[in-house]
Amino acid sequence: MSIFKSVLFFQLVLYFISTALAQNSSCSYKEFPGYGIDGSDIGGVPGRTTDCCALCQKNPYCVAYTWEPYEGGMCWLKNDTGPLSKDAISGTLSAFVSPGPKQTYSLIKKYAAPNFFDDWWFDTRSGKSFGFASNADNKTAWDKGLVGYQNGKVYIGVDHTTTIPNNTWGRLSARISSLQLYNAGLFILSLDHLPVGPYANGSGWHSSPVWPMFMMTGDQGSNGEFDFYAGFNPSSVANSVIHNYDEALYGTCGLPWDPKKYANISGWNYNGLMQSGPHGTADVSFNKAGGGVYAAQWVHGSFIKVWYFLKPNIPADILNESPNPNPGTWGTPNGYYVFGKDCNPEVVNNDYLVLYTAFCNAPVTQECQDIVRNNPSNFQDTYFLIDYLKVFCRPGENCWSGNYTLSGQ
Repeated sequence: MSIFKSVLFFQLVLYFISTALAQNSSCSYKEFPGYGIDGSDIGGVPGRTTDCCALCQKNPYCVAYTWEPYEGGMCWLKNDTGPLSKDAISGTLSAFVSPGPKQTYSLIKKYAAPNFFDDWWFDTRSGKSFGFASNADNKTAWDKGLVGYQNGKVYIGVDHTTTIPNNTWGRLSARISSLQLYNAGLFILSLDHLPVGPYANGSGWHSSPVWPMFMMTGDQGSNGEFDFYAGFNPSSVANSVIHNYDEALYGTCGLPWDPKKYANISGWNYNGLMQSGPHGTADVSFNKAGGGVYAAQWVHGSFIKVWYFLKPNIPADILNESPNPNPGTWGTPNGYYVFGKDCNPEVVNNDYLVLYTAFCNAPVTQECQDIVRNNPSNFQDTYFLIDYLKVFCRPGENCWSGNYTLSGQ
């Protein structure tokens, strides 16, 4: 009887300690019943569901957990919030925990009016490899009205008044690149309007007259390329792409898993991997909604996640311009790129950001070229209208890796 009382007393002590720990930890989380988080284990700690959040917050590397009901309950602490997948064990649940000090993002750079363009250089390199565009220098871009400010917003457009002579290559566009180089971070682009334009028969990846881009890259692909948004019309879906220029060095970076298991996407291999978000996140549909937000979380060595949000369905911490946004509360991403044995994380590194509208891509078809040469008024809506672009970083991450050195530009 005394042994029974001792066991009962011990269980009661554990219960009150765990309850107090959960109540006093000010721990907040977002639960996903029936889901597990694949991999990313820090370790397992016995406990009930009410214990897991506080246990996670006490670990400086924990951002999420999966609780499984066997042997009285086990809290599996995780250093990543994904990939989430349906779990076969009944009663399993996962949760994203409000970040502790070491996991909290803070603003390191904001690009916005009235000095947005102070932090960008104009890439004048043109040619058929860049499609059917002639990239303007700083002075030409301002003189021709390709860039500017409209009601406190940033305008980046193309020439829409000139018919291009047959002996001239390309319609004027502004390709701008950030002076800052990045190696990780949380990127949030808020904009009211995306470039749209005329359609061509068979418009698609290689024949679209209008090709807007928000990406990060380095010179001549030496630092890889990741497209946060690669658009082509007519297409109402936003695409993200990781480009792999050296498979022998970086791995296939392909699609070894079912994309719908981990993200709200479709995906296919294309010079690495391309993933597409939901319909309505690009082109005319995006503009009719009044704009939205494109966001990406890049944890160097681990993953890149991408989200596409339309107004009014923008997370509260982005909408309210929180100084510490938490991507763990944004739900399932629209793009998920995992680094590891099949994709060396150095496939993208020390890159500058790029905003650009190209034409026709390459190779340039004659039909697409003719469309871009003629009827300039068709390109009046071919412009970005940007509220801001913000970059956030966490303690210990080398997000801002230096500045780009201009040479021959």
